[in-house]
Amino acid sequence: MEYTFTTNGRVVSNMFASYTNTFVALCELINNSLQAKSKVINITISESADKKALFLKKIDSIEIKDNGWGVSQSDFKKKIFEIGTDAKDDGQGIGRFAAFQIGEALTIETVAEDNALKTYTKTLLTLNASMLQGEAIEKKKVKTTHTPLEGTPETYYRVKISNIYSDDDTKKEKRKKTHKSLYSDNIAEAIFLQYPLDILQDKVAFTINSKPVDKNDYIIGEACERDELFTDSDGVEHPTKLTFIRYKSASSGVKVFLRVDNSDIKTVAHSFDYKCELPEADSWLVYVDADLFNNNKDIFRNLQITDVDPNAKHLVHSIKGFIDGYFHETFKEYFDFSKKLRTDTYYPYRQHNASSGSKAVVFNQLAYFIEEEHRILFSKSDIRKVIYPLIDKAISHGELIAIIEQVLNLNVDAIKKFKTLIERTKLEEVIFFTDEIARKSQFLDFLHKIVYGEPAKRVKERSVLHKIVEKQLWIFGEHYTNAPTLFSDKNLENNLTKLREKWFGYELSADDDNIDEVEDEKNRDITDLFFFNERIGDNGKHEVMIVELKRPSCLINQKELNQVDKYMFDIQKVGCFPTDVTFKIYLISSNISEFAKTKIGIVDDSRPTLFTHSKDGKIEIHVMKWADILSNNRQKLSYLGNVLNTEDVDATEMVKKEYPALDMTGIFSSITSG
Repeated sequence: MEYTFTTNGRVVSNMFASYTNTFVALCELINNSLQAKSKVINITISESADKKALFLKKIDSIEIKDNGWGVSQSDFKKKIFEIGTDAKDDGQGIGRFAAFQIGEALTIETVAEDNALKTYTKTLLTLNASMLQGEAIEKKKVKTTHTPLEGTPETYYRVKISNIYSDDDTKKEKRKKTHKSLYSDNIAEAIFLQYPLDILQDKVAFTINSKPVDKNDYIIGEACERDELFTDSDGVEHPTKLTFIRYKSASSGVKVFLRVDNSDIKTVAHSFDYKCELPEADSWLVYVDADLFNNNKDIFRNLQITDVDPNAKHLVHSIKGFIDGYFHETFKEYFDFSKKLRTDTYYPYRQHNASSGSKAVVFNQLAYFIEEEHRILFSKSDIRKVIYPLIDKAISHGELIAIIEQVLNLNVDAIKKFKTLIERTKLEEVIFFTDEIARKSQFLDFLHKIVYGEPAKRVKERSVLHKIVEKQLWIFGEHYTNAPTLFSDKNLENNLTKLREKWFGYELSADDDNIDEVEDEKNRDITDLFFFNERIGDNGKHEVMIVELKRPSCLINQKELNQVDKYMFDIQKVGCFPTDVTFKIYLISSNISEFAKTKIGIVDDSRPTLFTHSKDGKIEIHVMKWADILSNNRQKLSYLGNVLNTEDVDATEMVKKEYPALDMTGIFSSITSG
């Protein structure tokens, strides 16, 4: 059978990327399943290795299958092919084409009871995004297969999304980019966060690649509801319900979700993280529901910019107040102690702030455990003048557990409790590396501005980039940390310089197709940068790192790959280079051509930046974009993001301390004005 759509291509194409991100688009499909009274929703994520990016895998297809009542043959045209008409009963069919925000191809398979035909029917439909584009799609006939079934089969509705958009496809349409929550490692937790009460109350069971989403993997105890009254700026009161869930997580913190009703399905409209001090390491989820949100959905538009909207700021402030009230009641003894501790004469952070928020939190928590055992603050014991500074020093130097066990003489339960907190939140590691991680995060911010921001347009200022990067070689791997900046072998240094001039002393040309379009004419005059370094590994072997930083106008293409390949060949064949030294060559630019991308990462799937290597493995060539280097390092540091507070220190202040001899006035002024 063939059907036609009842709308036009403009309406359909506008629906393809109408959701905030691709995970939200997937949730719209899940909402359809819930509205169809599904009790079981099975999600299958098919993944494979991604050779074009630093991520090790990409999604090939996503399938959602529910045991709802499906769509019958008699209802199929109305519920699937009518677009832009009135909403369907019970919300069925809403957002059915949200799949096209995720991938180009959509397959629908459904079994349903057909009351008009007095039988069960199975329907199969395949659509492609390209079929739904153009002004005349209402004239296109779409083939659909209907098959009558005998007996009483189980009903279901299955959607399979394939041809997932690549990074190249999403350059112009960012909302089509695969969201991190869609990957198989992340989606179970993301689903729980989106539909916690449905899962907790056993209204629906989810499986991810046949593995159940088990509520016991995520919650501690029972959910707690609390009714509050929000008074808006006009003095109007709005009943508000908050649901608190103690949540198992690798880091502590409070996540707040504001929800609206979508045909009886609670949908997250806005969320934010709320940092507050709690005596335990568990995370908390807080879901906020109010008719105010359902009747005035425009209220969410300004929640991202509360500083310019006093009403939005008042709402967020009130919600935080409700949350604080709950926690102060739940952990009353701790907050009473914490308030008294901060005013104590021997509190180490009375006059000087802690190096990070996490350090102060851990101090307060440990001081609380000690107080429960020894009551030193309550009794105003003079031992505080020894214990409190001792704890502070122990935290700073990573000897926390040893101090707890050997010096403070806490009971077994208290030690076990604090060890659990440390293990769950990695706080001992976090605090020990606080200064280092903060410095690295600030450096990445600074490097991004140097490479992609206003300073990139300044020839003179950018010329110091190699001096900056050669002191921060950890961005290429932690094993390069503290590598010396001077060569022990001056002959080797001179020979590498000559070889570089031989193979990279060429001008960009249209014939070589290696000129990248840049917005500013000044960028075209910026020269390449080059430096190398020497490292002696734990095994005593020498490794030379060679870094070629291409100018912003250079698009790494076949020419660049050929030249760096010849560079490697000469290192192998020219007799002046020692054979007991390994070489790692990094070719870096702001952009890489599509052709070059097909040549990178094919040698070894597990090393996506590797272009090629010598037969004996002593020489490797890696080709990278600055954006990938920054992204990869941010990911490495991101696991600390929930407990580190590095925003207090400006990145430029860090760089001024690190490089006092470099004149970067122009860079700092352009960052400030940018």
